[in-house]
Amino acid sequence: MIYTETRVIQRTYTSLIKNVPYIIQQGGVSSGKTFGILYALLSYFMYYEKEAKVVSIVSQNYPHLRKGAIRDLETIIRERGLTDLIEHNRGSNFFKLPNGTILEYFSVDREDKALGAKRDFLFINECNAINYDIIFQLFIRTRKTVILDFNPKSTFWLHDKLLPSLNQKDYVFTRTTYQDNPALSEKERERIESIQDDYKRDVYVSGITGRLEGLIFDFSIVDEFPDDCDKIGYGLDFGFHPDPTALVRCGVKHGNLYIEELIYETELLNRDLAKRMTELGVSKGSKILCDHSPSSIQELKKVYGFYTMAAKKGKGSIIHGIQLMKNYNIKIIKNSINLIAEMSEYVWETRNGKPTGKPSEGLDHLIDASRYYASTYLVRRAKTRTATI
Repeated sequence: MIYTETRVIQRTYTSLIKNVPYIIQQGGVSSGKTFGILYALLSYFMYYEKEAKVVSIVSQNYPHLRKGAIRDLETIIRERGLTDLIEHNRGSNFFKLPNGTILEYFSVDREDKALGAKRDFLFINECNAINYDIIFQLFIRTRKTVILDFNPKSTFWLHDKLLPSLNQKDYVFTRTTYQDNPALSEKERERIESIQDDYKRDVYVSGITGRLEGLIFDFSIVDEFPDDCDKIGYGLDFGFHPDPTALVRCGVKHGNLYIEELIYETELLNRDLAKRMTELGVSKGSKILCDHSPSSIQELKKVYGFYTMAAKKGKGSIIHGIQLMKNYNIKIIKNSINLIAEMSEYVWETRNGKPTGKPSEGLDHLIDASRYYASTYLVRRAKTRTATI
C-alpha cells in the first residue's frame, strides 16, 4: 500500500510544511480522513520538523478515540517499522517521537477538559460532534495549526462561525470520498455503494454536506436526570464490533421523557457489560429491556443478577416505539454525547426524493435502546399530545 499517494496525506503534509493555520478534511465514510491525517502528522514530525512540539489528538469521548484515531496511529507506527523508535505511554496517553515531539490524546466531553495547557498543533477528530464552546477553548490554546476532520452530516459551527472568520489563505479545505481510499476492499466498496437513502448517499457516499429534513424527534438538553422520576428503567441494545453496545436510563416526570446515555462501547463481552453496569450503579431491581439475544439476556440475569428481559418487537414495532416516545417532551441529559448525535440526524428515509415511511437506519443504537424501554414502560400511558410522523 502506497499511502503517500492519497489526497488526504498529500494535502495535509503539504499544508503542514506551509504552516497553514487550518487544515479541514471533509469526507464520506471510509474515505481515509483520519488515517491520512495521522500518517501525514507522523511523517512531518519524524522527517521534517526538527524541533520538539506538542500535538493534541482530540475526540468527543475516549472509547471513540481509542477505537478510532489511536488504533489507526498504532497501525501506522507498526506498519512503518517505527515501533522501536516511538515510545507509547499508555498510562499517560501520549506517544513520544525521536525528536522529542509529544503526541498526546484525550477526550473533551466536557468544557473543563479543554482548559489548561497549550499545544503547538491540534487535531480534532470528527469535530462536528463537539460543542463549539469546547472547540473555542481548544482553539485559543493552540499556537500553530488546527486540523479538523468530519463526516458532513449537516452544517454546524464550522460553517457559521469558523469559515466566515477566516481569509482564504488561512485554510486548506479538502473533500474526499471512499473512492479516494485505495486500502478499501471490494466488499466495503459494494456496501457503501448499496446505500439507497438520499440523505445518507449525499453524506456517506458523496461526502457532500447533508441537508437534514424530516427530523423524527424534537428534543432538548438538560443538565441532569431528575431524582424523582417515575417509571425508571433501562434500554439495552447489544452490539460488539463495529456496532457498539448501547445502554440508556430513562424516566418520566410531568409529561417529560428523560433519557441518559450510560454505555456506548464496542467489543464488550457480557462479563465486561455486567461490570460496567455495576460500576454505573444500574439498579438490579429495575427492568432492562433488551434487544433480542436470548443467551445474553439469560447470562446477564442468571449469572450477574440483572433484571433483563426481551423488548416487545415485531412488525410495526419500530414505528410504534417512536410514537410512544413522541407522546412525551424528550429531555436528553447533557453528558449523553452519542445519543445527542443520533437524535440530531435521525430522519425519515427518502428514496429518489420520496418518503418511505421508515426511519433512516444506521446511527440509531441508543435510540433503539430507548425504544425498547418505551415498548414496556410507556405503552399504558395516556397520550398528552398528538404523535406526528
